[in-house]
Amino acid sequence: MKKTIAVVDDDDIYRIIVKKMISISGLFEADHLFNDPQMALRSFKEEGISPDIILLDVNMPSLDGWEFLDNLKSCCPDIYHSCDIYIVTSSIYSKDQERAKSYQEVKGFISKPISQDILKKVASTPTL
Repeated sequence: MKKTIAVVDDDDIYRIIVKKMISISGLFEADHLFNDPQMALRSFKEEGISPDIILLDVNMPSLDGWEFLDNLKSCCPDIYHSCDIYIVTSSIYSKDQERAKSYQEVKGFISKPISQDILKKVASTPTL
């Protein structure tokens, strides 16, 4: 069964590239791309979007990835606990990697740019 994936990243060019990679991979039944983490949260809560996988950028201006995770946990606990969340960032700070480990729901830390091999691994991870 194919999974649904959401990408939360403020970088327009990155989202275009990832959307194309997701489409070419044929691994996902649906994709949802958000340039604004607050819009993603609203869509999850109000529109019933419930992705199996979230690829989350850490460094965003309106709400960073850590704040997004905290808000997701409070507004959409079912999604927070049931989907596979991956931090995807160009950050090389070891503190970001350590902080990602402090969130039990974060399944991994992926450095940009994402590859087809990484998408395959993410898609093949069993969902709870």
